[in-house]
Amino acid sequence: MKRAGIILSWAVRIFFLLIAIWQILGLLPVLTWFSNPSGVTVGMWMAVVTKLLIMFVCFGVFWGLGKLIKRLNRTPQETTASAADTESQ
Repeated sequence: MKRAGIILSWAVRIFFLLIAIWQILGLLPVLTWFSNPSGVTVGMWMAVVTKLLIMFVCFGVFWGLGKLIKRLNRTPQETTASAADTESQ
């Protein structure tokens, strides 16, 4: 059961990474705005802000799941040893 949870966590983590990369690729057309800045509308700026927000949230979930997976992969001996280290300090 623990193994299935780790595999599912990895799959979800990769999914969020792909979404974040997709948002980065979606921001590439912004580079063409420099040639015609007067053609940029408020709606275009809102799309950029939305993409950036989604990108940062997805990278945050990706990073957080990485921490969770590391915690789930610890063996009971590592957990006991790390708890003993914090108690001795």
